[in-house]
Amino acid sequence: MTVGLAVTAWLPREPPLVPAAVLATGSAVAGLAARVQEHPAAARLRAGAGAGWLLVLGDQGDLPWAPQVRYLGWESGVLLPTMLRPDVPPELAAREARRRCREDLVVLLPEALLAGPLPRGPVDLARLRALETAR
Repeated sequence: MTVGLAVTAWLPREPPLVPAAVLATGSAVAGLAARVQEHPAAARLRAGAGAGWLLVLGDQGDLPWAPQVRYLGWESGVLLPTMLRPDVPPELAAREARRRCREDLVVLLPEALLAGPLPRGPVDLARLRALETAR
């Protein structure tokens, strides 16, 4: 879903948010799925996926690295890029994003608004294998 919120620009954030999730979209999904499967902290991670995206949640030190991913942090109940902030008060943008999505998990990006159920259990490795082979 594209963003039609009151956010008109994204500005550099200083200091950055503490990473709480890593997001892969498009062709980067398979790479992140592969990294999570081999990651020593995989049992402590949670993951959610939608059409063309994979989000992995965990503690900062447990999050895997993969090419072309973005790190996100929590602010006002939504996930935002760790290095960017909206040009409006984040709580205003977050409230509007949650109102539009009506989901537990809301990710507000400069180019998109992603939403889905908040993953509660450990990563489903079989589902990740399916994402990896879908390259």
